Amino acid sequence: MAGGINDMMQMIWTSIKGGKKVVFGGGSACERKEYLEFINELIVKGAIKPLVDKTFPLEQIVDAHRYVESGKKRGNIAIVV
Repeated sequence: MAGGINDMMQMIWTSIKGGKKVVFGGGSACERKEYLEFINELIVKGAIKPLVDKTFPLEQIVDAHRYVESGKKRGNIAIVV
């Protein structure tokens, strides 16, 4: 799971050993209405464009995972529900 304990530990390790500042976001601070409205505005203006490599129906979720693990993925994978 993204943002789970493993990710947090890796971020702490990177901060300590890599000499880089690492910020872990989460909670209500990331869910503010103003932030979502701002992101939506950027999407509407075309400033943010998702890169979708492939789309899979939910019934092919196993194939989607295989594709991601193959190393050929160049963008996001979308699952149609």
